[in-house]
Amino acid sequence: MGRPGVAQGQNSDRARPGRQSQLGILDRNWLHIQDGTGKIDDGSHDLTVTTAGTAKVGDIVTVTRRLAIDKDFGAGYAYKVIVEDATIKPAVKKATLRRLFGVC
Repeated sequence: MGRPGVAQGQNSDRARPGRQSQLGILDRNWLHIQDGTGKIDDGSHDLTVTTAGTAKVGDIVTVTRRLAIDKDFGAGYAYKVIVEDATIKPAVKKATLRRLFGVC
């Protein structure tokens, strides 16, 4: 069956590694996690995460927290699925990725 990904967006506490980008709005950092699942056309390839933590664009991180469904912050900030107040940490060390996959 394989590992669940962003596209499945189920209510879960399981940590999932993925690449992210970051934007600071509403006194929190907004990360956009993409792990290679989902479709760009319908937006299911991207999971929005809010956190007090930080990471560099392109970092591979693990996000821990429960998913919220149908969250509307107003002013156009509405999400079918979002992870709020998440804890983020590096998923693996870059040296490990370089050694195993020749990336980073």
